[in-house]
Amino acid sequence: MLALNLSPDSLCSDIWIDDFNRHVRWKLSAEPDVDHGVPVWSPDGARLAFGLLEGKSLLGIYLRPSDGSGKNELLLAADEPLSQIWPTSWSRDGQFILYTRGDIGLSRADLWILPLAGDPRPRLLSHAQKAVYDGQFSPDGRWIAYTSEESGRPEVYLIPFDPQDFLSSSNSEQASAGKLLISAAGGRAPRWRRDGKELFYLTPANQVMAAELDRSNGKLKVFSEQPLFKTEIRRYAFAPFDVSANGDKFVINTLAEPRTPFALVQNWRAR
Repeated sequence: MLALNLSPDSLCSDIWIDDFNRHVRWKLSAEPDVDHGVPVWSPDGARLAFGLLEGKSLLGIYLRPSDGSGKNELLLAADEPLSQIWPTSWSRDGQFILYTRGDIGLSRADLWILPLAGDPRPRLLSHAQKAVYDGQFSPDGRWIAYTSEESGRPEVYLIPFDPQDFLSSSNSEQASAGKLLISAAGGRAPRWRRDGKELFYLTPANQVMAAELDRSNGKLKVFSEQPLFKTEIRRYAFAPFDVSANGDKFVINTLAEPRTPFALVQNWRAR
């Protein structure tokens, strides 16, 4: 199934679920005049985390059963009435949610981690003078890929993640130890293949790239990079694209013009 944001009739987006097996779609969100942003699946697929970004409801990160039952459950309220926070990744063990706080369009955003067990206090993962956003847990939970504009342009980085060390440390900047630059000439919106051996991202020219990762000798490095295909994506789209578990299908949020449908790219290796 696929969770996506659609805003056909207003500036506010709603969350819809597409069931590819049954060929049906249903609307998950129910609040009128509320902007619902960036749905993120729980590891078991039973729930979605998403952000309420604008509107009359309390802004923050919410949970909702993916089958449409139940009601929205507030997981984390925004710090200020008009501030925005939204989830970007849920760890495979179900213990952590990565989220962004700030405004990417204004180049002001930080990357945070919300523990879902034990001490529930949010922890700052990465802060820079420019925006840091779109954190993505690796499938094994040992690495985090994210976008940072600290160099003056968006680039994709990897940092190691050890839950125990992170939770016991009072210094959030310690998370930057062992940081690895992935993109060679600008990049954003990293997405993992399910086996963790490949990382996809977008270049400034909206070229989808695939970085093959070498995890031998207990270390992680970029083995090779190759361009896959070019697309049209709005610069500040919260979730510009996603990729299937085996890396052979892409969902592209083109947003080229009003009422443009999402695009599903298949058999991209043949292009």
